[in-house]
Amino acid sequence: MSHIRFAESADVHFHNIAEVNLNGTRLLWIKGLIMHSSVVADHIDLHHEKHAVHILVSMALAVRPGKSGLFELYIPIPDQISQVTFGKERAVLWASEQNNQAHPVRQFANQNFG
Repeated sequence: MSHIRFAESADVHFHNIAEVNLNGTRLLWIKGLIMHSSVVADHIDLHHEKHAVHILVSMALAVRPGKSGLFELYIPIPDQISQVTFGKERAVLWASEQNNQAHPVRQFANQNFG
């Protein structure tokens, strides 16, 4: 893996995708595990667009102490954000109730271990 490779939704087992409220701030809690042996979540980038937040998790070989395939993040989701997507494929992990489309998050949330 000499070049940067980003995790896609098929590479990750999502343990949690849930809205939480912290001191009046709405956050999206995402916890996942990259399902490739000897690969770690190296870096997480959030790209904010007009109505979306896009998550890119770069993967690396497991040669760095203290790194693992497990990642967890809390993303602020103000009212103007209508969806959160993952990977270069932009798989929708979460969509607001105001968004007229179905909530694709359910396909990932059913992997919730609590």
